Amino acid sequence: MLQHTVPADVDTRIWNGTPDPALLAWLGEDGYHFDGTQLVVHTTDGDLYPEPGWTIVRWPDTDLSVMSPRAAVKRLAPGVRATDAQSDMQRVTALRDRWVHAGPPPLGTSISRWWDKRLVELNTALAEPKEH
Repeated sequence: MLQHTVPADVDTRIWNGTPDPALLAWLGEDGYHFDGTQLVVHTTDGDLYPEPGWTIVRWPDTDLSVMSPRAAVKRLAPGVRATDAQSDMQRVTALRDRWVHAGPPPLGTSISRWWDKRLVELNTALAEPKEH
């Protein structure tokens, strides 16, 4: 468990739930594999399974680890946090992909309630990471 703020010389990326070529290149050939669609990050402590929105950290010794959004906000120094517009865009893109995969609402579903649910999901994706 991390007890202090992480030094500013770590490198971070956000896993958005899709196989982003830039992220995979950053992880390196030996740094990951996929179990179906689930990213599996290889570390010296074993394999880790980040959820979409989690931060992947590369330490100065090149080892990798993952952090939940809550842990990243609490432990990473402000200059290290990957909460810029690019990470927002990644979360929204992952949400869009999930919506496209889900398709239109089932017959008989209220369109207003269906859209309300989507707007809540979008608001959550754009909001600052909260406690889980």
